[in-house]
Amino acid sequence: MTTEPNRKRLSPITTCHHAAPGLALGLILLFVVGTMALTGCGEEEQQELPFFDFPIEVRATDLNGDPVPGIPVLLDDNVVGLTDADGTFEAELLEQPTKTVRLAVEEIEGYRIADEQPSLETNLQIAPRVDGDGYRGIPVSLRVTFRSTFMDYLTWIDLDCDDDLDDEYCEDVPILLDGEKMVRTDGLGFAHFAFTGIPGDTYTITVDMPEHDPDDDDSVRIEPENRTYELELGPDATVFYIQQEFTDPDAPQTPQWRPRPRPQPQPSPSTSPSSDSGDDGSRIRTIF
Repeated sequence: MTTEPNRKRLSPITTCHHAAPGLALGLILLFVVGTMALTGCGEEEQQELPFFDFPIEVRATDLNGDPVPGIPVLLDDNVVGLTDADGTFEAELLEQPTKTVRLAVEEIEGYRIADEQPSLETNLQIAPRVDGDGYRGIPVSLRVTFRSTFMDYLTWIDLDCDDDLDDEYCEDVPILLDGEKMVRTDGLGFAHFAFTGIPGDTYTITVDMPEHDPDDDDSVRIEPENRTYELELGPDATVFYIQQEFTDPDAPQTPQWRPRPRPQPQPSPSTSPSSDSGDDGSRIRTIF
């Protein structure tokens, strides 16, 4: 019997002691068969059932039918591999028929199992070959659907350099997300980017301005010196807005011109009433 070249070979091992974990050649499953004959342990050899290659096939997809890579595959509670970029894991298990095996998967960060029964326990079966030349192992297949917990988030950056700091320090500034450069600010100090995250996780935004070098006369000390911002992701898609003003505390202070307030005239009565009098004898008082 031959094994397809793109499949991993999973084989049992016969031993009188517990198998030590981690012993593998390629990807080998250490599967101790309780009903097989014990040899070399002081007991008489018994007749064994023949071994067959049983294809093991696991397919992991999300709710949209897209593949989910990196899902751990377990055979009898032992991890035997991960799904590939196509969301598929394939291997051959060299085993005797009628043996009971359990095939399952594990969750990974960002994905939760959506199926009610994400595992399969079955007895290995054989069937006659199509060409009539003996028997073949019937494949053991498992299909599991995962629900993505990732959400989309958007971040806007607004940097402003005040009158004591040249505007160039707010231009072309790298913006980092957990240490990875995402974008640079434009000529007005604006930037924005989208990212995917898991609700409940915390991400760090860093405005990567140059650090002050006290030994360099051309180096500018920019405040605030702490230019990191923590984003705690919520359960819904969110737009984060970060606005920050920066200054140079060492910039020379120029006196600001302030106009002198213009004095307002104060009303005062004239000491000499005008001689103009009305026909009725009233006086007209002019107040300057």
